[in-house]
Amino acid sequence: QADLLHGVDVTSGNRWSWSLWIKPEAECKLFVTVKEHFTSSDVDKSKRLNTAEIAVFIQRLGLASQTSAEDFLRAGDGDGDGELNAYEAFTVVFKATLPNM
Repeated sequence: QADLLHGVDVTSGNRWSWSLWIKPEAECKLFVTVKEHFTSSDVDKSKRLNTAEIAVFIQRLGLASQTSAEDFLRAGDGDGDGELNAYEAFTVVFKATLPNM
C-alpha cells in the first residue's frame, strides 16, 4: 500500500497523519478520477499495472493519443520491475499537470 499524499511507501502496518491541503476543486477531482481509473484498469487486482493494463488506464484518462503504454511505463517505472504501482502511475499523471516554469 502506498501513502500517495506523502510519497511514502508503506509496506506494513498503517500510516496515520493529518494533512490539510487547500487545492482547486478540479485538482481534487483529478486525484479521485485517476484513482478510480487505476483501480478499474487493474484487471488482475495485483495493485500494479502491466503494459496491457496501462493501455486501458491511459485510454480511460484520455491520454492514449498523447503517449503509448510503453512510454508511460518508462516514464514512471521507478523500481524497474516492468509494472506501475499506484504511486508510480499517479506521479506520471500529476507531473503532466504541473505548470511549466
